Amino acid sequence: MDFKGDEIVAIYLALVEQEDRLDRFQLATLERLRSSLYGNLSVEQMEDLVESYSARLANPQV
Repeated sequence: MDFKGDEIVAIYLALVEQEDRLDRFQLATLERLRSSLYGNLSVEQMEDLVESYSARLANPQV
């Protein structure tokens, strides 16, 4: 499966929001996504992920 960057961020944010309710497979997926994102984004980008994703949703041209 191939996912676009926005799709990966969407999945990551959905999992983070429900983290305390995730089963072990979902938690493993969240950790893999987190590791991958931290490996490809700066700390500042990770801290602004919700804000930048929200901006992207509000304006598909971004």
